[in-house]
Amino acid sequence: MKKIIKYFLIPLFIFIIFFTFYNNVYKKISITYWDEEAWLGRGYFFELLIKGDFNNPLWDTPLAFNQPKLTEYMYGAAMSPTYLRYKEKLGKKNIDYAQFFIDHNFYQVDGEKYEKYKENNYQFIDWEKGKFVDFDASASQLVNKYGQNFQKTIDLIFTARKINVYLLSLNVVIVYYISVFCFGLFPSLLISLLFGSNNFIIEACLKAHSEGLFLFLFNLDLLILILTVKKNRLFSILFAIVTGLLWQTKINGVMMLIIFNTVFLTKMAINWFKSNKKIVGHILLLFNVNLLTLLVFVNTNFFIMKSPIKNILIYYQERNEQSQQQAAAYPLDKLSSPKERIIAIYKNFLYDPFYFRASDFFPAKINQIMNTTIYKLIYRTSLLLGFGGVFISFFKKKKKSNIIFLLVVFFLIQLIMSQYLILNWDRYFIQISLFFIIFYVQGLVNLTKIVSRAYKNYVNKNIFKHR
Repeated sequence: MKKIIKYFLIPLFIFIIFFTFYNNVYKKISITYWDEEAWLGRGYFFELLIKGDFNNPLWDTPLAFNQPKLTEYMYGAAMSPTYLRYKEKLGKKNIDYAQFFIDHNFYQVDGEKYEKYKENNYQFIDWEKGKFVDFDASASQLVNKYGQNFQKTIDLIFTARKINVYLLSLNVVIVYYISVFCFGLFPSLLISLLFGSNNFIIEACLKAHSEGLFLFLFNLDLLILILTVKKNRLFSILFAIVTGLLWQTKINGVMMLIIFNTVFLTKMAINWFKSNKKIVGHILLLFNVNLLTLLVFVNTNFFIMKSPIKNILIYYQERNEQSQQQAAAYPLDKLSSPKERIIAIYKNFLYDPFYFRASDFFPAKINQIMNTTIYKLIYRTSLLLGFGGVFISFFKKKKKSNIIFLLVVFFLIQLIMSQYLILNWDRYFIQISLFFIIFYVQGLVNLTKIVSRAYKNYVNKNIFKHR
């Protein structure tokens, strides 16, 4: 019965609570032109995928390799019912998905055909013109500015965001399962609460861009990695599939494959040097996982399928060029070296309240407390105690291998981020946010023990003196 409560009823309760909360707030979060318009406006790639339209010229346009495609597929699938109803209602049987998006004020497609279609659509609202004013604007502000004809645009954005309500709710459940491997029940609940109520995570993951899907797959992959290492290597098949999808969400998702390879190459080396064990099993495991991950990544993107090696390189080159252009446009946000990138990680999560405060939709008093000097001191002290406690457990060889494993993954992520991160923009740190929450709670547990022990010693001394 205890296992049913711990592994089924509590996760179900967590999902219901957070789903209810996110479902009530996702429309209240400001709309961001640069991200949401771009991700939703390319949802037409979903139609090309399900039709198997491999030779469509849209696969040869720059937008085909501007970003991986899984997020665009997801939003395209979410809006398909609206698209089909729209075609039926207006009798526009020949309209394609890209033209549907143009009719709804999303213009993220290349080609003379679509340029003419937009020019002939006198109702099209070019809300990019207001990008400096409307970078973050509420739905009501946008309707007031552009009129009621813009409501259909907002409705599509909210339809897409609804998918992220489910993903983030499930993500909190995944975080609970990860935590259960390392802590008792109460700390796991606290980690889930802090993760699910974190304003940085809520805003990044409920908006209609790639972070919601990316963080969901990233944490799911982390859970599967723990199960693969600690429980059963058959989970490696699932790990490879999820990693391929993660990679197809954001190209830095390949870091989970790098982490997997590092972990198992290390295990293989230790087995070889310690006991001269056979390593054929490890080699086969690494080969199978890498191959399956690559197959999933390649076969979910028609552009890459045409010439995998060449076009994967094009993807990375394109993303690097875009990041360099953005860094030139925003020099104050540029991170030029591995040292600067590591410093940015700790500076953000230790000193910027944006990364650790509670949701703006909670009572204002909560964030007022979290913004006080005493809370910040407790937060930073707890983080240091959290990291320190794991190091002490490692050197004392205490049985806390799952927490130690998370610390190893945490540092591997930092090492990888130190090699590619060019811009100090909050969303780019989303994959590491859970680790700071976990070690914060670990530190709170340690801090509570220290304070409790000190108090008991103080009381015992006073009792001894009065005797």
